[in-house]
Amino acid sequence: MARETLILLGICPRSDRDREELRWRCEGAARWYGAHPHGQIIACGGQTGSLPVSEAAEMKRSLIGMGVPETDIIIEDSSRITRENLTNALALLDDADRESLYLATSDYHMPRALLTLRRCGGR
Repeated sequence: MARETLILLGICPRSDRDREELRWRCEGAARWYGAHPHGQIIACGGQTGSLPVSEAAEMKRSLIGMGVPETDIIIEDSSRITRENLTNALALLDDADRESLYLATSDYHMPRALLTLRRCGGR
């Protein structure tokens, strides 16, 4: 059975502002999960910026702290840019799970992220 899937994009955290934006993205993903409790979240992002762990691992830690069960969080931690985030995330899904995709990022990033998702094979 297909699951609703939220692809949560990271941000290369180089500053306190970037880290705050990453937290906001996680908060949005946690709210989405609250409305879609049978869904799953793919946290995307490799080890970039100033974090001692991958962006995906940091987001997973945050999401768990916000009440998202660990079992509903998938890690994609090898990507460094949006296109890699989306290509790698889609590779983790079967065709059925690609039918109900959601995307979480910042408002200014959403148009480019949606275009990139379509180019990578998302619907």
